[in-house]
Amino acid sequence: MQTVNFHCPHCGNLMAVGANLLGRNVRCPHCKQVVRAPAAAGEAPGVQGPAPQAPPLTPAPPPQFKVQTPTEHHESIFGERHDEDVFGSEPLKPTMPTTAVSSPPTVPETAYAPPAATPPPPPPYAETQTYQPAAPLPDFGAADEPAPPDRDEPAPTPGYRSTGPRVEAASTPAFAWILLAYSVVVTVAAGVLAYLYFTAEPKGDHPFKAIPDFYGKYEKANGPENRKQLSYKGLPDPKLDVPPDLRVKLGEEITVGAIQVRPTAVTQQAVVVTRENVTRDTEPSAAGNGLILTLHVKNVSTDTTFHPDDPAFNRAPAADQPLPYTALQIGREFFYGPFAWPLDPEIKDAYLTGYRPVPAPLGPGEERDITIPVAPSGLRAAGGAGSATEALNRAREKNETPAILWRVQLRRGLVKAKAEDGRDVDLSATTVIGVEFKRDQIKER
Repeated sequence: MQTVNFHCPHCGNLMAVGANLLGRNVRCPHCKQVVRAPAAAGEAPGVQGPAPQAPPLTPAPPPQFKVQTPTEHHESIFGERHDEDVFGSEPLKPTMPTTAVSSPPTVPETAYAPPAATPPPPPPYAETQTYQPAAPLPDFGAADEPAPPDRDEPAPTPGYRSTGPRVEAASTPAFAWILLAYSVVVTVAAGVLAYLYFTAEPKGDHPFKAIPDFYGKYEKANGPENRKQLSYKGLPDPKLDVPPDLRVKLGEEITVGAIQVRPTAVTQQAVVVTRENVTRDTEPSAAGNGLILTLHVKNVSTDTTFHPDDPAFNRAPAADQPLPYTALQIGREFFYGPFAWPLDPEIKDAYLTGYRPVPAPLGPGEERDITIPVAPSGLRAAGGAGSATEALNRAREKNETPAILWRVQLRRGLVKAKAEDGRDVDLSATTVIGVEFKRDQIKER
């Protein structure tokens, strides 16, 4: 069909109408304004409004139109039925009168109503789907990489599929062995810790708090069971650390069981050794410088009598005996008592002159001073490779301040224990306390 092109007077864009629409009102497809198409080719289009004045003609009766009502007015180019399409669709033919008219009648314009917006169709995939190409991508790290497809072959159409379970990449054998070894070590360690945790006995007092009274010169604390000589197997290590609750400083006081202890002084002086022989006269002899600890002790029980100290506690070490618990500790060195015990058969007694132990027991409520000497410098064989005074002198020369702790074993009275037949019995027990002091607290005589 023949069309006529002309410019829209509103927006200036070029638009085209069929020859059958010349002289009629049409809508611009660009700016949506209604304009009047030119009556003939080359004529300027007109804007919708009052019709131009036509030359006077012979009056004629108004034309009668019988037009089928369309869904959208025939001037609209967006209606459902394009009765008069700008691109040439055939309009409905009205019944025209035989009398010709010089100009077409003016038809009222129908307001344009855009169609209701229709929501777009849902995508062919849901949120739970993952894009999957039609063919798997090549593995660029593999040694046997497949050749790329021929360019002439059509590309596969990608599709969508539901996401399956994620497959983890295979680990290298070396890393797998490392993980296996680590898991084995952790499992074994956890098992050992669990075994120790569930099989360990509940934590109680430190072993130094109550040690069986197995060894000594004097009679043990009273009681029929205490006349037996106990074995010293399974006793605590004498070099264990003394716990804080068993430590006391000079001038302070500590009570363990039925024994109350207050260290009063540490003195350094020249000492004389006295040995009482069975067959010969007693011959005192000088033994160099020694250190002596003085303790004030009290029996705080109401019904128990015992010897707080014993020559067997403060003895020199021997090869066939366990190490003594009484020792002077200077730094990491240990210094013990001046005499071995038991004494040689021909020696009745041995002591430092002026510091002989009191052989009488301590009754309930009684108190007295006792002395604990360490081996003097003149008894190297009894005191080991050196003496405590020499160790202190070396520290003084080096301007060192080593930690000093005097460990002392004392009887503490009776403790409850189980007999072999399961009965509860009272047994004599000892304890180990630690006396803390500094080098400048040592008094010299």
